[in-house]
Amino acid sequence: MSSEATGGNLYEPHEGGFKGCPVKSEIKAVALDEAVAKRLWNVAEEATGVVYPA
Repeated sequence: MSSEATGGNLYEPHEGGFKGCPVKSEIKAVALDEAVAKRLWNVAEEATGVVYPA
């Protein structure tokens, strides 16, 4: 872990996100969409049968 990395940021490989040294990147709006996150969580619970209490 680098002391230059800060919380709340996205770091990914610099060559198209597939290879290379990590660089700070932009977090896409869809990744921060709470409705999308809730839907994904519900689908994962249904698919795995594992349910975590709220």
